[in-house]
Amino acid sequence: MFRCGRKLQNNKKRKAGRIVGIIFGSARYENIIAVDIEVEETYRRRDIAAFLTEHMLNNCSEENLTVQWDCVESNSASRMAAEKCSFHLFKKRPYYWFEIS
Repeated sequence: MFRCGRKLQNNKKRKAGRIVGIIFGSARYENIIAVDIEVEETYRRRDIAAFLTEHMLNNCSEENLTVQWDCVESNSASRMAAEKCSFHLFKKRPYYWFEIS
C-alpha cells in the first residue's frame, strides 16, 4: 500500500468557494496510474500537494492501483513534493519539449 508518511489536517487546506489545488489520474495502464498535480502558486509550500496526494494514494490503494509520479529533473518543487509523500525514484528517462506556434 502506498501512503504519505504523515496525516494532514483537513481544515487547514480548504478555502471556501475557491479551488487552489487539483490532483487527478491522467493516464492508466493496467494497475499503474500516472498522477498530475497542480497547486496555485500563491498557495504553494502549505502542504496542499501532500494533502491531495495522500487522498489520491488512499483512494488508489482501495482500488489496488499503483501511483506513478512523473516530473522533469528541473522541476525540483515537484520532486520534493513526491519525496515528501514517500515516493522514490525508480527510473530516469529523457523528456522532449516542443512549442506550438
